[in-house]
Amino acid sequence: KYMWNVELSFIMAMDQGQQEISCMPRPRISPHIRPHRSIFQPSSALSILLQSITHLYTLILGHHAATVIERKYGKSFNKDVTVRLVQPQLYGSLGELFQSSSAKDGKTNIFGKTPFKPNQVTNTVFILSCFQNTLVAVINHMGPPFNGSIFESRTFCFWVGLSFLFCIAAVTETFEPLNKILELAPLPTKHSKSLLLSLMVFDGLISFIADRLCTYFLDRKRWNEALRPVQFKDDMDHAAVHEENLLLQERKMNQVLSLVFVLTAAWLTLQKC
Repeated sequence: KYMWNVELSFIMAMDQGQQEISCMPRPRISPHIRPHRSIFQPSSALSILLQSITHLYTLILGHHAATVIERKYGKSFNKDVTVRLVQPQLYGSLGELFQSSSAKDGKTNIFGKTPFKPNQVTNTVFILSCFQNTLVAVINHMGPPFNGSIFESRTFCFWVGLSFLFCIAAVTETFEPLNKILELAPLPTKHSKSLLLSLMVFDGLISFIADRLCTYFLDRKRWNEALRPVQFKDDMDHAAVHEENLLLQERKMNQVLSLVFVLTAAWLTLQKC
């Protein structure tokens, strides 16, 4: 009922933070490099292609593993596809008729479909989808030298960390009432939890490596410029120097915030898995 609304909320929040940091002008313009004139730049296009393949492959692995687990432990596994409207009220009487199976009395709708029942497949698709949306926002953020880094935006940094933490908390079932509200089926064993966490790590690691390799081999100028250290000066009368010092303080505070998220996620994983 609330599953996909939560995912959409995370997407909108991260998009707001990403737009905030992307639209912020840089203190200095690099004399060594300029943005590409086309969005179909080889490194970006190849990176997106490899990331898409990785995400799809991870979903396929997750679906297969969830199906095996559901058949072994689940009591309500159904091979049929459940047809369900997200907002039936928008369709008037037709939507009410279509969703007549939403009651808990076991009745079926006009298509003979039973009410939605959470299972391991819906769990896996939802959690991996939330995780992958966050990965896409983080990995494909341009960052220096044209845009600010993730750590220069408190909003972006906070929602990225919260999204990752939410996925881990959902897998480890740290807050069981939240899982019940989201209609997530309980994961039967510690092995199933570890498997889902492993898929998340695999997806994030491969996607990140693919993007970094594409940038290194196909866009070496941007790679080198992003690693170029910022030269801070003592002349505080210069506006660029003042802004760079403010951004440095913001980065340090957001790095501490990110460390808190990482330590919390590690603690949840070790406690529950």
